[in-house]
Parts: sequence; C-alpha cells; structure tokens
Amino acid sequence: MPFRRAGTGLPILLAALAALAATLAAPGRARAQPAETYRLQADRLEGSLTGAENVYTAIRPTLTHGTTTVTGDSALVYRTREYVIFRGDVKIVDGTTTMWGDEATYDKKQRLATLRGNVRIQERGSRITGS
Repeated sequence: MPFRRAGTGLPILLAALAALAATLAAPGRARAQPAETYRLQADRLEGSLTGAENVYTAIRPTLTHGTTTVTGDSALVYRTREYVIFRGDVKIVDGTTTMWGDEATYDKKQRLATLRGNVRIQERGSRITGS
C-alpha cells in the first residue's frame, strides 16, 4: 500500500518509506487483480447530507480494503468521494507492515493512506518512528 507522511520528517523515515514503497510496488503486485473487498464497519454511524456529499461520522470504525485494515477512534466518511478521515489512535495493517499515527486519511480510488502525528511503522521486526 502506498504511504505518505505529511509534514516535516526525518531523513531516515523518508528513506525507509521509499524502501517500503519499492517493496510494495514489486512486479508481482502490479498485475491487475479482481475487485477487492471494501468494507467499513463502526460501533456507531451518524449521517448527514452536505450538498451533494453524504458525510457520516463513525465511532470506532474499521475499514478493510483487500489486505489493508485501518482502525481509529472516530472517522469522517465521505461516501461520494470514497474518502475517510480517521482520528485518534489510528492503526493501519497491510500484510507484515503495521503503522500507527494520530490521524490518517484513506482514499479508496487511489488506494492511498496518509498518516500524520506521532507516526510509527513496524515491518518484520524493524521499527521506524517520526514526529
């Protein structure tokens, strides 16, 4: 899964992210695959309409897209744009990689997660920490 760290970061964090992106973009992963399961669950959902956009607030959401799972304390779910903003104790798991942060966005169309605040990444025993 592509991963972007917003804000300023440490050079080692950027180098590690580049290595992780290269690993995840290996030729075996680039082949077209059947449509992946996309599912959002939450302990509670509250919704509203704002213009043409359906926006929901999710409490303790879990989003699963293929092999990627994203959880957090709460989230704003933009259904029309297929975009979710997670807040509080965010965790992303993709294969052997686990990432944590204070906030994350997830774009289904681009299959892109962006973590912010106290970012930590662990993969196969290696841990990378940023602020």
